[in-house]
Amino acid sequence: MTVRDFEKLPDPRPRLHTLRVPSLIMRGECDFIRPAVTAEYQHTLAGSELVTVKAAGHSISGEQPGRYTALLRAFFLDEPLPTGTG
Repeated sequence: MTVRDFEKLPDPRPRLHTLRVPSLIMRGECDFIRPAVTAEYQHTLAGSELVTVKAAGHSISGEQPGRYTALLRAFFLDEPLPTGTG
């Protein structure tokens, strides 16, 4: 998938306004998606947490699988999120 392909996908944010669940948003520090878009997701998902992962691009799970897993594990177990993420 390329950036151009990504831009053709329908915008899910209008439907996300209806969700009322804990949400973790992860953004790579070097992500190709603009920070403003990530901020919109955080605003759209009430009560969500946003984490910026240092030295990562869009594929955090592939680039930093240990950090990705640690963040998910802590979030799902309602523990403090690991430090050093940004």
